[in-house]
Amino acid sequence: VIHFTLNANETNRHWLDAIIDPAAHRESDLLAFQIAIERSQPGSIMSGYNKVNGEYVAAVTVLLTEVLKGAW
Repeated sequence: VIHFTLNANETNRHWLDAIIDPAAHRESDLLAFQIAIERSQPGSIMSGYNKVNGEYVAAVTVLLTEVLKGAW
């Protein structure tokens, strides 16, 4: 599974900063990833190149550790 999370654009994906409320994020893009991960049991997951609320996804501990590894 690639481009976790909010990285739907190829153009400017390295500079995209998706500003989203955490509750809305969980109800939209994160829900889609949760369903895909729980159903397919992927061997790996790659973070997106983009930012979410001002931070690069690859550096957001809450998303990677608490949500991706902990909650699912």
